[in-house]
Amino acid sequence: FRTDYIPRQPEGESELSEELLEHIAEMVELDFGLDIKTSSDIRLVFDEEELDDLFTDDSMSNLTIFVPNYVLLRGEHEYYAEQKNIKILIDSMKSFSKYKDIKMLVVGDGPDLEYFKKLSKNNKNIIFTGMVPYDKVALYYQLGSVFITASKTETQGLTVIEGLSAGLPVVCMDDDSFKIAIIDDYNGYFFKNKKEYVMNILNLYENKDKYKTMSKQAINSAKQFSIEYYGKKILEVYDRALSNYKLSIVDKIKNKLKR
Repeated sequence: FRTDYIPRQPEGESELSEELLEHIAEMVELDFGLDIKTSSDIRLVFDEEELDDLFTDDSMSNLTIFVPNYVLLRGEHEYYAEQKNIKILIDSMKSFSKYKDIKMLVVGDGPDLEYFKKLSKNNKNIIFTGMVPYDKVALYYQLGSVFITASKTETQGLTVIEGLSAGLPVVCMDDDSFKIAIIDDYNGYFFKNKKEYVMNILNLYENKDKYKTMSKQAINSAKQFSIEYYGKKILEVYDRALSNYKLSIVDKIKNKLKR
């Protein structure tokens, strides 16, 4: 993920202060809707060398990485960053073949769109919209009953929250990046594999009362991510950062006076 909250380090400085790192983490948490402090699967990357080290690590595929805008990504980096695992969702549609009114709407475009269309083998219950105008995106949420994502390489914070706001229970990959917004069996479900995914979808499909309850709870849980709430939290971070900065200036003055 690209983020503006990681500043370029001044010439000659090898590391950022602990206070600045803490405030950077807080801003990334607010912007993407996750909890960095309690997750071992999230990394803030500060330069190309650090990014290369992560990509040579075998455990890299399980990480969510935040990269500053000044770091250049090579082809292999972008491949991992754009991977969506839509294949899992497409393959799972075979399990719903007897449910003619279960359809999957894939919204958006990308370099693998034609590949996924071929993979779907003309399944009439899988619909690809291609690119849609930004001002029409909200309408597509209204077309659905459930928001699904099998992404492993991004938080999907914004789209998941938008789905909740539209009253859609969320069915997503069991990943720490989603757990700040999704509460299992309250406003959505987590899955670790194809079998669990199919079970979760059928549970919502076959239990109408359960679906209605989760839909209402989805809307209620999205309220904590409103503009007002988000703005309040950002101001709190800024206030703490300014207070710490003022304190550090005062300490420096006191130290100089002691000399």
